[in-house]
Amino acid sequence: MSLDVVAGDVLGGKFRVERIVGRGGMGIVIEATNTQLDQKVALIILARGADDPLVVERFTHEAKAAARLRSEHVARVYDVGKDPVHGPFIVMEMLEGQTLASSRRADASAFTARSSTRSTPVKASPRRTRAASSIRT
Repeated sequence: MSLDVVAGDVLGGKFRVERIVGRGGMGIVIEATNTQLDQKVALIILARGADDPLVVERFTHEAKAAARLRSEHVARVYDVGKDPVHGPFIVMEMLEGQTLASSRRADASAFTARSSTRSTPVKASPRRTRAASSIRT
């Protein structure tokens, strides 16, 4: 199966690739448009093991399990399919917002900014600490 997915490709006969959202160890997440419904969706394409029937069965089983979940905190699963070039995929609700990685970077930056403004007095303290802790006999 080919992992060379580019904007404009059509998967499963009706999902036009808009952009690659991310890549992971097991798959590729794609923002796509269902051309029949003019609806934005997320596709997860199985990247590794697409030729292994057991891996494909597990992938499909996970899609079925996810489809049963009903929560505002979980993306809805709409469908599964198989593209002759790119292999098995799951069709899910496309959520807008930050990725976990960008959220963590933003949190880390905010933490660094907060701690650097608070640590200014602490930067001078090691010298003072050594001077204060000198043992005098």
